[in-house]
Amino acid sequence: MLYWDTSALIQLYVAENDSAYFLQRVAETDEPIVSASIATTEVLCVLHRKEHLGGLKAGSARRLFRKFGADVRSGRILLISYGREVEEQAEKLLGLTWVLTWGIVYEFLRLVTHRRMFRRPLSATQALTFLDPILGSELVSVLGPTERHEQVMRSLVRELGRPAGNLFHDLETVVIMREHGVGEIMTADTDFKKFSRLIVTNPLLDRS
Repeated sequence: MLYWDTSALIQLYVAENDSAYFLQRVAETDEPIVSASIATTEVLCVLHRKEHLGGLKAGSARRLFRKFGADVRSGRILLISYGREVEEQAEKLLGLTWVLTWGIVYEFLRLVTHRRMFRRPLSATQALTFLDPILGSELVSVLGPTERHEQVMRSLVRELGRPAGNLFHDLETVVIMREHGVGEIMTADTDFKKFSRLIVTNPLLDRS
């Protein structure tokens, strides 16, 4: 069973770059598509926004939303309701300040535009557009080196003993985190577990 968010669901009703892929996924299985109940509101908003911006013909949003509703009623799409505990967790997350380093930003740009990484990589303009709401958010700060950078870097190298190769990219991130007093990183990269006094949380795994 796979969970589909609204951006994936929309591909079934509006012709977009990856619609063929998602339609094929549906055709290959008899299992229902699973999403959250809030997808009903999100799909409606996305369809009307696309129509308002000229991406859909007049009247198409209402027609496509009726098709989405029919798929829900038929069991093709299974919507799961969520309780107060999900809302409480969301409220906690909204109260946090999230930080990035410029090195991580550049690494993101390198990966999503890399032709060997993705069948359809983003253009630089598309990647920067994706980052716009993140970098422009009041909840996100981008950290850079301070005047203590060299001192902290040398201290961390001594602490690790003999770091080499690609580990230095991660080392730069950890150095900047220490300069700014950040003690936790959310990443699936297990190399960060080599650094002491650092909490490594994999956001792809269940944290319960």
